[in-house]
Amino acid sequence: MNQKITVYVPSTIGSEVVDNSSQVAHVADELCRMFGGATALPVKGYWKDMETGEMVVEDTVQVYAFTTLWKRLTMRQKLINLVKELKASMKQQMMLLEINGNAKLM
Repeated sequence: MNQKITVYVPSTIGSEVVDNSSQVAHVADELCRMFGGATALPVKGYWKDMETGEMVVEDTVQVYAFTTLWKRLTMRQKLINLVKELKASMKQQMMLLEINGNAKLM
């Protein structure tokens, strides 16, 4: 398996810090359904707020899975929909989906 898919799960809904364990579990479950397994790691995220221009520091969780090119291409739309749904439910300005080290802002 030479394809790595990573979904970054924020720790805020809007600007309110929340326990994101249910969102992390949901993303991990979906990646398991799509690709057979997933791993989650805590990381620190830094980004500029689009409205205020201020630096935001946030505890984030990377949820990632490895797969084949064929499986990644087959699950492409499901993966995009997962990230879009997470973005809406967590009231995020942007979400990051990483595929093989390439960032896709959504």
